[in-house]
Amino acid sequence: MIGAKFQFGIPTTITNVAVNSTAQSGTSSISSDSLSAVGYKTNINLTNGASRTFTITGKIAQSATPVILTTASIMRPADVTDPDATNPDAAPPTDPTNECNALPSGAGCNNILIDTTHFDIAPGAGADQTIYQFTTATLTANGLGTWSQASGDPALVNIVSPSSISTQVTGFSTLGVYHFVYANSNGCADTVAITVISDEMIIPNIFTPNGDGKNDVFKVKGLEAYPGSQLTIFNRWGNEVYHSDNYLNNWDGSNLAEGTYYYLLNRREHDGTTAAFKGWVFLKRSK
Repeated sequence: MIGAKFQFGIPTTITNVAVNSTAQSGTSSISSDSLSAVGYKTNINLTNGASRTFTITGKIAQSATPVILTTASIMRPADVTDPDATNPDAAPPTDPTNECNALPSGAGCNNILIDTTHFDIAPGAGADQTIYQFTTATLTANGLGTWSQASGDPALVNIVSPSSISTQVTGFSTLGVYHFVYANSNGCADTVAITVISDEMIIPNIFTPNGDGKNDVFKVKGLEAYPGSQLTIFNRWGNEVYHSDNYLNNWDGSNLAEGTYYYLLNRREHDGTTAAFKGWVFLKRSK
């Protein structure tokens, strides 16, 4: 068979394509091969009983779905009649689908192969984070994989569920930048960085809940590192006007007049004990 036309369709989600062709048995050769973004084409010469293998490799886009359809076809040259596949006449074949669906065989043939390729999507470890010292971080990835901590970090921490897409990480007692790798079984990996900053607490003496989106709540900087801390607010006569057993930096002075208020913050330490902080804060509503 001289000049059979082989085609391979390349999906748009595959780039950096390379084609390699080798003879497996008998005598064969290829000529006039061409490679484009949408496909590969070549002419094949095969002696009787010969076989040839085409190996096509490429890079799958990270946005691709995990299932890709690829199509390969071969068309006999103009001087061969094949009622099951191609070339119902003497004209050189150009389009495998048209040739397959032509008479005498009608729609369908065995010279077009559609293959379904399944692959694991590239792992994504999520966005970098900044957290306070002693707090717990949450890692959330996509795809299938396993979490591990990179070498060279400030200290070894605890990944609670390494095989889960989403897991908590504890033990951030040392300041610095930590790196966590999410890798699948094919060796593809992505890394997320977590920066641990000081848990030093700063209590403001004024906040301005006037609706301008700036300093609208009584925010104690660094309190995130001490979950379970209790806050109580009193007015000038000693009456309690606000209380929270787990303050989340969300007191906005609702329904209270502008003026000076007094706080008692019982900070829950990392060893379970409590440290008391007392002081005053001015609630200013005017802009």
